[in-house]
Amino acid sequence: MFNGLDLVVRRGDHTLITGPNGCGKSTLLQIVAGDHPLCYVNDLTVFGRRRGSGESIWELKRRMGLVSPDLHRNHRVAGSALAIVLSGLFDSIGLYTRPSSAQQQLGRRWLGRLGLEAKAGLPFRQLHYGEQRLILLARALIKGPPLLILDEPTQGLDEGNRMALLDALEGIAAEQLATILYVSHRLDEHRPFFRQQIRFT
Repeated sequence: MFNGLDLVVRRGDHTLITGPNGCGKSTLLQIVAGDHPLCYVNDLTVFGRRRGSGESIWELKRRMGLVSPDLHRNHRVAGSALAIVLSGLFDSIGLYTRPSSAQQQLGRRWLGRLGLEAKAGLPFRQLHYGEQRLILLARALIKGPPLLILDEPTQGLDEGNRMALLDALEGIAAEQLATILYVSHRLDEHRPFFRQQIRFT
């Protein structure tokens, strides 16, 4: 667990947080996302609102996209690659709302952006693990969140898929589609778009 952290992330301040397993990196992301009780006992302001001031946690979450190995493991529901991407519009695991034609077109554009448009109708769970992780990235981004939270997003990926995900993030940063908050235990995932790096010990 960490203490004494003073961190400011402004729009476009893509931030890389590194350190060994168990040092508190993922806990920090859970606090920012509102998924840890410590978010209410620390001096934390997200999107200009002090946490615990009566803000809606769901309104905050609508402004965040998330990719993590835990989220990946939780996607055991049946559904196509396109359905998984579209579920990001509704912050659900699985698609339970009929998407409009415009929403479906948006989902296909995100799949196309990541080179996966041809996989749109295939079952998510039958795709290669690296493809699944990229689809979860599209799911996180489809709603246009100002903050993209990535907790060990390359965990379990081979080198080719790890590079594909990092390359996709480089494009996202270049187009200023979201501010990236990225956690990794690896020391070799720094890219030039990261404006600040925090090392936990």
